[in-house]
Amino acid sequence: MKIGIFTDLRYCKQKPIGQTHKTLPSLKKLKETMIAFQKQNVDLCFCMGNLVDQTSQKRPEVLECIHEAMELIRGYEIPFYLVPGPQDHLTVTAAELLEREELYPTPYSVFTDHSWFLLLNGNHRTDLQYGTDTARKQTEFYLPSQQIEYLKKQLRMTKNAVLLICQNLDCNVPAKFTLQNFAEVQKIIRESGRIRLVLQGYYPKGADNVIDGIRYLSVPSMCENESDYFRIIEI
Repeated sequence: MKIGIFTDLRYCKQKPIGQTHKTLPSLKKLKETMIAFQKQNVDLCFCMGNLVDQTSQKRPEVLECIHEAMELIRGYEIPFYLVPGPQDHLTVTAAELLEREELYPTPYSVFTDHSWFLLLNGNHRTDLQYGTDTARKQTEFYLPSQQIEYLKKQLRMTKNAVLLICQNLDCNVPAKFTLQNFAEVQKIIRESGRIRLVLQGYYPKGADNVIDGIRYLSVPSMCENESDYFRIIEI
């Protein structure tokens, strides 16, 4: 089967944020991405975090941007799943995303005839409260103990799973982009022997490394790259 992945769309209708985030063209890039997925007969697609940007918009604008992005995605009739990033719940709760757009709260699993996908949310502080993208250090993110236990439980029931997480577990990328407790999560992955692929976001340049015999793929950020901002993988 084929899966399509992208990350950090950060769609909003405001001016670009900072020097690298170019959020205004994101909907056009999303359309180009979905067209490519359709042409390649992708079976499932995933956003690896930050579907919208909520730092410079009021709540009604955020909800409008989420709906616009989801309407575009749904138009291609490819099953879609969101791996939440810190921006995705800044002013909109997980419950609201479920009610309004049928986007499931993490952690959860997706089952197909070919694969078992485990979706986790690493956007938590050391106190296990949900983090945000404002006034924070990137290195303050953790995968909370509740989701670590969920991962362990799921791995007892499956083999050859694919793990998806917004934050980064790859020790080869700069430390400010990795989870504080990435080593603990890597150890669980390594010792289980049941994860064949780890898909990640939150590293703008993207990366593709093998750690303990397992591929760790980080997708380049859509809002910070003019090309090469999605991946199609056959698994």
